[in-house]
Amino acid sequence: MYGARLMGTEKLVCELTIRNGKVVYDLNGITRPDWTTLPKGYTNTGDPRWDAISPPVKVAAPGPTAK
Repeated sequence: MYGARLMGTEKLVCELTIRNGKVVYDLNGITRPDWTTLPKGYTNTGDPRWDAISPPVKVAAPGPTAK
């Protein structure tokens, strides 16, 4: 505050960010439903830009092998 620094003994970490009323960052999934309460056939309805699920990794096809 006032352009000064205050030494502390604890580190603060952002756990949740809300933008325009929507969760855009959820470090530990605290807004997610509990795994045991998901209905059968549940699918993710989150925004893929901010969701915790990474896109699938594309694996290159193996090329010719040198002998």
